[in-house]
Amino acid sequence: MQQYAVSRYLLVGLLGCTAVALTGHLHPGEAQEGQHQAKAVCRGFVVLPNGFAVLSGLHAHPAPGSAGTQHKEAHAGATIADKGHTASAPPHLMGYTHGQEIAPQAYMLCVPIGGPSAVTWTAVSRVPTLTVIAESLKGALTHGSRTHAAFTLTVRQDGVPIDTAHVRLLARMPSHDRRMPGGHGPANDPDVQGIVAQSGGQGRYTMPPVDFTMGGPWLFEVQVQEGAEAHQAYFAASIGEE
Repeated sequence: MQQYAVSRYLLVGLLGCTAVALTGHLHPGEAQEGQHQAKAVCRGFVVLPNGFAVLSGLHAHPAPGSAGTQHKEAHAGATIADKGHTASAPPHLMGYTHGQEIAPQAYMLCVPIGGPSAVTWTAVSRVPTLTVIAESLKGALTHGSRTHAAFTLTVRQDGVPIDTAHVRLLARMPSHDRRMPGGHGPANDPDVQGIVAQSGGQGRYTMPPVDFTMGGPWLFEVQVQEGAEAHQAYFAASIGEE
């Protein structure tokens, strides 16, 4: 009988230790989940399901000449206040406002903003088999330069270069969309219809020079159409001053 009582106490103690261990294990797990949610906030452009984009986690209107500041703030974790939907947001932004912290939901894309010194970008797409790499042929992108930017785009599908697609490049400042939903485009594309690329073989497409209207965060949409299929890929850059 005494041996049974001892065994019973040992079993209860073991179960209690297990419960404590499991309970204690939940706290770090909860912290890790919170950290994961914090990391899930996009610091760049969020492309919404309707195709429009909103600036997430960064200041929408930096001071003149501070285009590079946004990129530094993105790494430092600087954000502005708005964290929820707001009734004042334009309808095309689906209740979001530029600058608020957005954790992308289903059918949204997070497009990080490259630094002011970047000259190559890997585009983000909803099509995992589509790869688009953009390269600036004249160095870092700047506003007010006499030497306008020129790009090459390398397009591959399943790793195979695509040479026969119709490729366009749309450049916009989504946060400047008060008068034009989606934001205005470069000086040589006033209607924001996209700049047509020319195929050079091996999946490489060349773009005419682009004249940027101002410095700050720009979103680039690459439209790739081959036959009846049309896909989009996105990259973003911080345009500096000359």
